[in-house]
Amino acid sequence: MSNTYDVGDVARVTATFTNSAGVGVDPTSLAMYHGITRPVVTPVTSLVYGPDSITRVTTGQFYTDVAVNSHGEWHYRWIGKGANAAAVEGKFGALLPIVGP
Repeated sequence: MSNTYDVGDVARVTATFTNSAGVGVDPTSLAMYHGITRPVVTPVTSLVYGPDSITRVTTGQFYTDVAVNSHGEWHYRWIGKGANAAAVEGKFGALLPIVGP
């Protein structure tokens, strides 16, 4: 797993979209989905660029901040549709708290 967080952290989840020449491009529409797959599967949360908390940094670069509110293996998927359609997937872990609430 590439990143590990503690419950209570905020994970910045990023996506970069490029064309075949490696130049940043924006998809026509963009959504991001995330959920926990282990130890227990949770309902998937979906965010849409525009009304939800997805931030465009520059052409082709986006992020959202995910509140890590439970331990386990978190998965996410960005889906760009329309012009410059592409998908980006990743995952991170959240440690089980040992002490405290």
